[in-house]
Amino acid sequence: MNTKKLCKVLLLAACTGCLAGCGDDDDAISLVNTQGSELLSDNGASFKLSPFSSGDAFYISGGDGAYSISNTNEAVVRFSYDGQTVTFYPVGPGTSHVTIQDHSGNLYTLEVEVAYPEERFVVNSQSVSIMGGSLTQDETAALQIRTIEELPVSIGGEYHFVYMAPDSTNGELNMYKSPNDFPTTGVFQKQEKYKEDGTRYEQLNITLASGESVVYEFNKHISNTDTLYTLQQNVTDKYKTEYPALEEASVSQELQAIDAK
Repeated sequence: MNTKKLCKVLLLAACTGCLAGCGDDDDAISLVNTQGSELLSDNGASFKLSPFSSGDAFYISGGDGAYSISNTNEAVVRFSYDGQTVTFYPVGPGTSHVTIQDHSGNLYTLEVEVAYPEERFVVNSQSVSIMGGSLTQDETAALQIRTIEELPVSIGGEYHFVYMAPDSTNGELNMYKSPNDFPTTGVFQKQEKYKEDGTRYEQLNITLASGESVVYEFNKHISNTDTLYTLQQNVTDKYKTEYPALEEASVSQELQAIDAK
């Protein structure tokens, strides 16, 4: 092959490589968490941002690299872009849509929801303890049944906590007696406590919308296969007037955490 033909072949190969590289720049736009833990590749993807977050940063990939970014609701979220990463900062609860587009016509829309952290627990089992040597068998049985019936949440029902403080010490509580029921609502405060043997637990001081005050003992148990929780309540004072021989009555519920809605 003479020198002139060789130059033409090399030039053609170089142009082909350039076209292939340009084609790569027109890939669909996506976001990757800067920690490498989350890929938001689908147009119309969404993620949740805590109001207590200091910001969540993503690398922008794909497209031609010439990005413009717009945000529909600055009362919910704002953003900064340094040419490599886009960082979202919470402003207030709600939902906003962020659009990223480039000069080649690639378009990417992200839904950002700013919402308080939540936890939901379903009741797996429950038991009642009644102590009172002078109670008749009929009184004890009736009290056990009544205690179970008057619980705000039954087996299969849910406790739904919405944490409205950065340290998760207070917030709102919704209690669903069964999955399809309307909730009993209230607010709670959480305090760290220790028993005489040094065992740690959390005390939940709950004020219901009705004005009633309730105190729960909340414990966490970690096993080899799962994490379970127990919620205990001393209900002696609630029934003592009606059952003078009652010495102590308490109820315990075993809970399992489920994904927040």
